[in-house]
Amino acid sequence: MNKNRSLLPFFSTLICILSVTMMGAAIIDAVSSGASAYESSSDAVCAQYTARTLVSYVSAKIQGTNAAGNIYISDFDGVSALFLEEEIEGEYYITAIYCQDGFLKELFAQKDSGLSPSDGMEIISCQSFVPLQISPELIHLSFESGGEKSSGYVSVLTVEDPQ
Repeated sequence: MNKNRSLLPFFSTLICILSVTMMGAAIIDAVSSGASAYESSSDAVCAQYTARTLVSYVSAKIQGTNAAGNIYISDFDGVSALFLEEEIEGEYYITAIYCQDGFLKELFAQKDSGLSPSDGMEIISCQSFVPLQISPELIHLSFESGGEKSSGYVSVLTVEDPQ
């Protein structure tokens, strides 16, 4: 009987250590689950932000240049691009918006300058950009960035403004 009583403190200590270890493991598991949930929701929010920014950026560029015949979609050295044409002090300039090398790019240059898509400025991360002329007055913009797809429509003027 004396032997059983001498083992009692050992088993009590062992149960306490096991309980503390299990609680510690549960806390670590809860923290790591919360961290991974935060990371995945943060990534989703970032992808949604990028998708909305892409649509808003290109829409704003179109609306800023919106005049009859000044907006068109064409091939830019093998890349589908949206072109915005404007006259500044008697010279014609184009702004080309396109996706290349994982970025939405913009190139502002004199018309027929001979520049290539690689000369454009990186705007924001983008895996694809597909502008599509739905009708003479409507352009559909489709993007993919960070696995998030987004799209939007932009109205285009087709007749001169009678100002």
